[in-house]
Amino acid sequence: EYGRTVRAQIPHVPVMRDIERTLRVMRALAAAGTRPIRAAAVSAPTDSDLVRILRARTACLKGPTALNEVESKLLLRAYDIPLPREYLVNTAAEALDAARRIGFPVVLKAVSAAIPHKSDAGLVMLNLRDDAAVRSAFAQLGERSKTLNAKLDGILVAQQVSGGTECVLGISRDPEMGPVVMFGLGGVWVELFKDVSFAPAGLDRAEALAMLKATRAGRLIDGFRGSKPGDRNALLDALVNLGRLALDLGDVIDAVDINPFLVCEQGGFALDGLVVLRPPGSGGPGYN
Repeated sequence: EYGRTVRAQIPHVPVMRDIERTLRVMRALAAAGTRPIRAAAVSAPTDSDLVRILRARTACLKGPTALNEVESKLLLRAYDIPLPREYLVNTAAEALDAARRIGFPVVLKAVSAAIPHKSDAGLVMLNLRDDAAVRSAFAQLGERSKTLNAKLDGILVAQQVSGGTECVLGISRDPEMGPVVMFGLGGVWVELFKDVSFAPAGLDRAEALAMLKATRAGRLIDGFRGSKPGDRNALLDALVNLGRLALDLGDVIDAVDINPFLVCEQGGFALDGLVVLRPPGSGGPGYN
């Protein structure tokens, strides 16, 4: 953390802590200088109503601020990140109606910006197969939220999607490079294996494919030891679209965490999503 603080104070001065890393970076810069610059790398960010609304919202922030899951997914949906069917409800009756429209089994989640990691807090109820299970889960989530003193923004009723390969997609902020797109093995494995790769904002499909090939997650999606391959194209689309988000809102996005992004045989789904906003110009480079 101390090193990150120092780098944030001098964002235009690269800091390398060993000779080997320094030489690798110099080699990469030299190689980059021999390649033509992609149009996407220098294109202007999209100017849309959504982009302007989010920038206006961040102008009054005092520091990084998390959106709740529903708000986060509205942004992801605007950038064509695929989501399961889901509805935000406030009563048990509304939860039952939503579950019947979606079709059982469903998932219920408590929605609160104060608790970004809901699973760890016991605020996610899986495999609800009938009306009685939905009623019980709705009541339990309400009680658990009260115990945690968390202000609820509602209950999310979502289609339960199973199978596939759990990946993590995201945007993280490097003190010197600004926003970068991240991909890797997701679910509970992301912290254990740290199997991730990175690419610049505005990446193209070739760069997205290189991200897959750099990770074990990419091998699983291609099919491993007889397992069926996942929908690589759906994943590549999601990564490229996430790169557009990073390019358009790099100045006001502190982080995006999509974990898991489930890659199925056909299609993929962002089962959970967290977006953290930041005040524009609050330290470190961005894209604006």
